[in-house]
Parts: sequence; structure tokens; C-alpha cells
Amino acid sequence: MKWWWQKKEEKNQFEDVLMRIVAQQEGTYGTSVTPENCMKSPTVHAIVTAISRRLSVTPIHVFKRSMSSKGEAKEKLPNHPVAKLLQRPNGWQTRLDFWQDATSVFVRHGRFYAYKSRGSTGPIRELIPLHPDRVTPKQDPDTYRVSFEVTGGAGETFEYPISKIFHARGPARDFLKGDSPVKDVAETIALEILAEKFGVTFFQNGALPLLVFNFQEGSAGFKDADQEKEFIEGFQEAFSGSKKHKGMLLPKGLDKPEAI
Repeated sequence: MKWWWQKKEEKNQFEDVLMRIVAQQEGTYGTSVTPENCMKSPTVHAIVTAISRRLSVTPIHVFKRSMSSKGEAKEKLPNHPVAKLLQRPNGWQTRLDFWQDATSVFVRHGRFYAYKSRGSTGPIRELIPLHPDRVTPKQDPDTYRVSFEVTGGAGETFEYPISKIFHARGPARDFLKGDSPVKDVAETIALEILAEKFGVTFFQNGALPLLVFNFQEGSAGFKDADQEKEFIEGFQEAFSGSKKHKGMLLPKGLDKPEAI
């Protein structure tokens, strides 16, 4: 005969098993998903790679617009300073490298910044990419003029007017700083990363399900915690991975395991 509190106890034991499963994965799920580590998600990786590679090979030209008797005309200017800048943004990145990196940063962070480096006179000579986490856009509450505070590698800060910073952004809730789409769906991305890691672990164990062992009625159980630990570790070693099809000989007093 079973009493109501015995049923409750069995339910609690089952819930305890579920909580242990969750706890084993808690380290992965609890890790905050950021624009820096989101590429661990196969979906995010595929999206970012596809967009950045496609845009990086898109031709960029500078044209001069003029009017003639035949109407509006466009003349390509390959030697224009802006055209040269777009073809070679800086001294260490090719056009392909620069725009691929810029697009990747933009898609993950929702914004991209580059410092406009000039000579003593003349046009912009280089576009120096800046990490979004090192740039803070600011807006004067009275004049609404925008400036950018940039943190250097040694922790020093510099403030630049909007004319010194190339700023590309996506939608912004504050109308200034682009919102990261990764952060907006961080939990969904984390779930995918978790599912992939769980699948790897599951199949590394030979797709062996979680097993629950029960002692037979009248059995004294394990002598102590060390004996219990020794049995669990020995069982996992003997029947995980490619060893899962081996014959199983259980110690006296244990019933055959139940899979859940």
C-alpha cells in the first residue's frame, strides 16, 4: 500500500534527476552570449559569413555626375582619392579584408566605427577600424551634436568630433548607438549552442541515455559514498562510447537500470 507522501517522494526523486541534468548543462547555458562568442552558433556563423563575404566582393566605385544634352551622365573616377581609399582602406588590410571584417562587426554588434586618418593636409588617407566596445557615441543635450569617446589600448580616452569617425549603424533604440541583434536574441543563440554541445556529449557516450538504478527490496545498498562513487565511475567507463554494447553484470542487490 502506498501513501500520498510516498508518491510525493517519488515525484521529488524524478524532479531531482531532471535538476541534475539541467545543472550539468548550466555552465554552458549560463555563459552570456555576446557578439564576440556568438559565432559558436552554427546559424549565426552561417549568416555572418554569408553576408560579410558577399558584401566584401561587391564592387565599389566613385562616379562623377554631370548633365549633357543627352541628359544625366555618370563618369567613373578610378583615380579619385575616395576611390583609392575604398580600394585600399589602410596599410594592413586589403579592400576585401576591410569590408569583410567591417560587415562581420556590423552584423554582430549592430554598428561599426573607423577613424578617419588624414595627413597634415588633403583627403582622408586611411580608415582605421575601431572595436565597438572601445567607442562610446555621445550627444550634447543642448546642441544635439554627436561626438565619440574612444578608449585606447592603454586605457587612455580620446574624444573626436563626428567628422573624424566613420560610423555605420543599424536600428538604434536611443537613435544613436546601433543595437546588437545578437544581444536581442542571446537566449535563443545560447540554446542552440547548448543543444549542439549536448548532442556532442550525448553521442560521445554512444547515445547512452540517462539510467536510474534501483536496489532490490531488502538490499542494504552501498556501504558508503565512496563505494557508490566507485560503482558510478566504473559503470560509465565500462559502458560509454563504443563500449555500450558489452554485456552488463550488475552487483548483487541491483535491479536492471531504467532509461529516462
